Amino acid sequence: MDFTGAQFSGGTVNFTRVQFSGGTMNFTRVQFSGGTMNFRNALGAVPHGLLDSLGLPVPATVVLPARWQPGAP
Repeated sequence: MDFTGAQFSGGTVNFTRVQFSGGTMNFTRVQFSGGTMNFRNALGAVPHGLLDSLGLPVPATVVLPARWQPGAP
């Protein structure tokens, strides 16, 4: 799936308990404004480009698994 350049605004986009494996999920240059992006309990590696698109600090409206947090071991 390729979300390159997508804009998510308002509402809730729920990736809770999704397993990211094989293939590539691309979130390069994704924009988040308003609403909530929920990746809580997602499995697998952080999708390509997601953390770069979020920036630091990660917006409070984006919920990431602890292991995806920037600087996590």
